[in-house]
Amino acid sequence: MKRLIVLLLTICFMLSPVISEAEETLTIKAYKTGGSSTEPYLVLYAIDSITDGSQLENIDSVHSGIDLDEFVDNGSGNLLGTLPSGTSSDGLAYGNIVFSYRAEGNFEGKFEVTTDIESFEYTDDLGKSYYIDAYYEPKNKSIGFNTGNSPATITESGVTVSLSSNPSHQISRSRAVTPGKRTEGPVGVTFLSSWEVSDGSNSTEYGLVDETWIVREAMYLILKESGETGSFESAPDGTYRALVTMKLEVK
Repeated sequence: MKRLIVLLLTICFMLSPVISEAEETLTIKAYKTGGSSTEPYLVLYAIDSITDGSQLENIDSVHSGIDLDEFVDNGSGNLLGTLPSGTSSDGLAYGNIVFSYRAEGNFEGKFEVTTDIESFEYTDDLGKSYYIDAYYEPKNKSIGFNTGNSPATITESGVTVSLSSNPSHQISRSRAVTPGKRTEGPVGVTFLSSWEVSDGSNSTEYGLVDETWIVREAMYLILKESGETGSFESAPDGTYRALVTMKLEVK
């Protein structure tokens, strides 16, 4: 048996107690497809960004994992390499974006996506666990509106970038670069991404906006190639799996 590398993804929603009266409706609408609506909706898609790009559009399907086996061989898209000593992969010729998410909604408020990534782990028949260390880095952050109105205006102030559209809807998020992190042994990593949507008047809380807002982010991965511990080369043969949980919260 050879070494196999698999990412397992799952999604969950957490809605603020402040909007408990609307919680049931929002939960029911969680997987409604895009486009603005006269009813509130909120959706979070996990997307396979390294293979065919469509496996994880429906997280409830049997396609809830990404098989990375073909990307640990030498050649284009190779995931194996030396893990960065710092918190950026800039300039490296190896590693790749493996998955991304897209959040959509049509009401104002403060939102946060938490991405928890466990270590790549294999447990043998005797119950002994082995790990392959990895490096993750969020990339390609974007915000936008799905609208036919006038082109949106981007403004930047300090560490915040805001996108405003007609009629004065605004979505804002930090423009600061999120540092990369390493899993080491059984210790995983967590990333937070937050943004705020306003109807322009701030006169209502969780009020509808008559266009859909969209937030995107992708995750870059490098697997430790060599070394005495935690490397692909030193790991015994087996299927190494890492669970990824993405949680969308209304704050």
